[in-house]
Amino acid sequence: ERRASGPTPFATAAEVASAPLTEPQLEILTAAQMGEDASCTFNESVSIALDGALDPAALETALNAVIARHDALRGRVGRSDERMHFAARLELDLQVHDCSDEPDPDAARAAFVAADARTPFDLWSGPLVRAALLKLAAQRHVLVLTAHHIVCDGWSTNIILQELAAAYRAAHAGQRPALPQPPSFAQYATDEAASIPEKAADLAYWTSLYRDLPPLLELPADRPRPQQRSYAGATYTTSFDATLLAALRKTAAANGATLFSTLFTALQVVIGRLTGTSDVVIGVPVAAQATDGRPDLVGHCVHMLPFRSPLDWDSPFSSAVRTTAGRVADGFDHAGCTYGTLVRALPLQRGADRLPLTEIQFNLERLSTAAGFGDLSVEVTPNAKAAVTFDLCVNIIESAAGLRIDCDYSTALFDQATIARWMEHYRLALESIVVAPGTPLAALELLSPEQARFVLDAVNDTDAAYPGESCIHDLFAAQAARTPASVACSDGTGSLTYAELDQKSTMLARALLQASSVRQGRIAIAVDRSSSLLVGLLGIMKAGHAYVPLDGRQPFERLRQIAASARIDGIVCQDATVAAIAPGAFAVRLDRLDAKSSGPKLPRVPSDASAYVLFTSGSTGTPKGVEIGHRALTNTLSAMSRLWEITAADVIVASSAVTVDASIPELFIPLMTGARVVLADTQAVLTGFELVALADRAKATALLATPTLWRILLEAAFTS
Repeated sequence: ERRASGPTPFATAAEVASAPLTEPQLEILTAAQMGEDASCTFNESVSIALDGALDPAALETALNAVIARHDALRGRVGRSDERMHFAARLELDLQVHDCSDEPDPDAARAAFVAADARTPFDLWSGPLVRAALLKLAAQRHVLVLTAHHIVCDGWSTNIILQELAAAYRAAHAGQRPALPQPPSFAQYATDEAASIPEKAADLAYWTSLYRDLPPLLELPADRPRPQQRSYAGATYTTSFDATLLAALRKTAAANGATLFSTLFTALQVVIGRLTGTSDVVIGVPVAAQATDGRPDLVGHCVHMLPFRSPLDWDSPFSSAVRTTAGRVADGFDHAGCTYGTLVRALPLQRGADRLPLTEIQFNLERLSTAAGFGDLSVEVTPNAKAAVTFDLCVNIIESAAGLRIDCDYSTALFDQATIARWMEHYRLALESIVVAPGTPLAALELLSPEQARFVLDAVNDTDAAYPGESCIHDLFAAQAARTPASVACSDGTGSLTYAELDQKSTMLARALLQASSVRQGRIAIAVDRSSSLLVGLLGIMKAGHAYVPLDGRQPFERLRQIAASARIDGIVCQDATVAAIAPGAFAVRLDRLDAKSSGPKLPRVPSDASAYVLFTSGSTGTPKGVEIGHRALTNTLSAMSRLWEITAADVIVASSAVTVDASIPELFIPLMTGARVVLADTQAVLTGFELVALADRAKATALLATPTLWRILLEAAFTS
């Protein structure tokens, strides 16, 4: 930068040394001080392509003339007084970066823009605007113009571009442009500070919308959300053609809505369908220039408000957009409230990883074409972000060519391919709307034929060979024949080899067949967490019955209720107490099996027979039983075994209660593959420390656990 000497080239607003930071500026200042990445989220930048015989000196004169006209562009933040201080004079040296000799000048331009996006401003020393001229060829130049959001918003960018074109033409011709006296941002900020008490009604409107607080939306992310907010971001750009834009304008008008409300409601539908919710809150920037009667004001005059208009999925879009249009109009009528003011007024729980109320933003604007640079051909393009505040910001630029969609997104959460897919859903929703605006929101088409085929056919093409005619106990028996001496299971008292487990479970199966003439019945099992559990489960299935697992620690009445609901034919237990839950059922005691008894021959169990019955917790009423067949069980466990790549070298710790389905893979997959099951007792599961110690002693290679148990294990210093 350099200080100017001599007269100001064009008329400027009355000089004011400083003004109080507005409420939105204070919100930006607070966020920007979280670090350089956080500050870079507020870099507002455009590239102005200038093709033709450029006059660089006239361009520099024009740029500094625009800066001289607007006090905000000469501003910096006071270090201790929460005020914006304005330099009396400020000029930029427009450095020319010659990329014409680079192997790929356009790649060099892209690299410069990317580096500029990662370069923070010094809010306290200034300047808070910078510019560079890139020379790509003799008659190809790009002006990269960047300002911090605390001194410039999107509305201001359009004013700057229009005035820059007029000033360039004048400077190139040695003349002065006929530009009116601009409004002063200092005066605007002073007026804003004085009007805060008058905005209580606007705050009351917004707090009434959030009497009940909606949950934050959970977009399907590609990665878990970091515990501390990450500002890493990128921009994905796509476009919708002029034909679709014309149809959207016509549809909006026919349904008594604006283009803004139509695009906003359609985005709500897409986000709602992605998140599975109807209460979709989306932030919208509100420009004070449009509501304050100062359309030529340059500075940060915009603030974000979280618009809330719950969706009725059965409602036709034509009705939903009218409802949303009314909510949007009401919101703009109460635009005096800022996001920060609203957040402070609500009983919100704040976290280091999330923004309150919404993390999605939507904007529709018309970016100046900056036409009028004399004989130059001009194209203005917003520059991509390298850092973002919101998870997703959908900024739509309306032009004669159609709609340009710039999606700023968090790269900590999403891949570009994900954002591209969502924008394709958005385009298809808009196309569905213009064809049939009476379509219910839930029925709007979001998938292309290719996407539909992928979801319905490719993703579901999971055919895989598996032993569909074999039951789990058959696969175990085959494994026992292959590796009879290998250890199959172990507990706190000892181990059983595959041969021993096969022999003991066969002994139980014969005892069950001898105890009753019932075939393919239901047999309850209530034994401790030891090798006896596997003996019982395999023995019941070998006898052709379905097992019904019971937790002996549960109240007697609940066990009796489950036994009655399952209509059990018998029970495998270790004492007479549990056997009393079903007086009409036969009981087989594991501790009283006759090892010398040969018993009947084991039946061939068909794969369509039932394997087990599990009961729900009954927390919302009577426990309900779910019966699963052998073929489904074999299919599921075969697939899981392939996915987990379990081999005979693995050791799996079984920690889940036998009454929940998580116990099934951890008990049976090892026995199908020649691996070893280590049964954790109840006490080890309760504290976590014993389970970690058990896994260490057993040299375990796999452990299946619920999120709650994983938290317990991590607190117990578990490491993989």
